Amino acid sequence: MPISIIAITLTVIECCIDEWSDGMQRDCNWDDAKFQTVYDSHFSSLVDFQAQRPTSLYQLQCDLSRNAREHAGVPPDPVTGSSRLPRER
Repeated sequence: MPISIIAITLTVIECCIDEWSDGMQRDCNWDDAKFQTVYDSHFSSLVDFQAQRPTSLYQLQCDLSRNAREHAGVPPDPVTGSSRLPRER
């Protein structure tokens, strides 16, 4: 799973947590400027983590990808162990 996908997922999770920041659920209006900063921070942290612990991040990416494929019902590729959907033409 690419770092950009992990970063945007973390950004969406942070937005959802913000909805409950005062103990009451309030809709979180997506503010591009605010969440661009949040996304950039998550992305930068992941890039730093990759520089310091490349094997650990790679394993995390593989685990997240495998878990996502399993929950989506996408079968793993029997040769490589990865899942690939046919490309649309």
